[in-house]
Amino acid sequence: MLVYFRLAAAILPAALLLLLVYKRDKNGKEPKDLLWRLIFAGGIIIIPIYIYELVGQLVIEFGNAVLTGGLELGFAANFFVYFGVVAFAEEGFKMIALATQTWKNPNFNFKYDGIVYAVFVGMGFAIFENIKYVLEYGLGTGVLRALTAIPGHCAFAIIMGTFYGSSKYFQSIKNKKMQVICMFYAIVIPIVGHGLYDFALTVSNSTLSIVVSIIYMIILDIFALVLLLYQSKHDQYILGTKKPIPQNQTQQPRMNMQPGAPMYNGYINATEYSNYINPTNVVPNMYNPTDFRRQ
Repeated sequence: MLVYFRLAAAILPAALLLLLVYKRDKNGKEPKDLLWRLIFAGGIIIIPIYIYELVGQLVIEFGNAVLTGGLELGFAANFFVYFGVVAFAEEGFKMIALATQTWKNPNFNFKYDGIVYAVFVGMGFAIFENIKYVLEYGLGTGVLRALTAIPGHCAFAIIMGTFYGSSKYFQSIKNKKMQVICMFYAIVIPIVGHGLYDFALTVSNSTLSIVVSIIYMIILDIFALVLLLYQSKHDQYILGTKKPIPQNQTQQPRMNMQPGAPMYNGYINATEYSNYINPTNVVPNMYNPTDFRRQ
């Protein structure tokens, strides 16, 4: 039974954030199969991330031992670990999963879609990572990560998705320069933000370091939430993509146009009525060539 509580603690916080982001999509919901695929893509990238981090950590530890003669990592070595290894690997592979699954997808037709896709990848990664930590270290770790790591991954994903969606938009209006700049920001800013959080939290065991990290995360989460709400409210259509059918649009009942049916046996809208009486659209009576009235 305890295992189920641990799994719930690992999954529920990310699921609530996914629901928040999904509900803010005002221009047509994304296909469920695509969203599930993004979640699993976020989970699968744990494997290459783990390999990259393991190799990177070994390389930095070896280099530190050669240069300093000691096994303990100093300030510079820690900087490279958390920026060049951990943050670079996690945010970099998230971007790879995001771009390969969605950049050419026909459903990517609004800027806000970039946020939805990025958050589903990010939360997919966070869920699988969280399950590992909770099963290994217990329920308390799940509660702690629900307040720190999970919102952090979501915040970085929102920032990534904002610039990712903007890059797609600028591609549609043939602005190559802004397309490249936004894609650059979509990769670099989450890496820097992620690296700052990890570096500040682990560079020392002092109370000040922990307090600074908590304040940083609170500011980051608030900024990401404001950014999410703004992008949802000021969404933009990506030119050249399919336009979604408005959710409140209902189809009018159509008139039965079978031969011999009375003209007014059902509702007929203005367009159908104009076509009906248009003289260029009438069908002549085959038995009376001079009669061009409808029978």
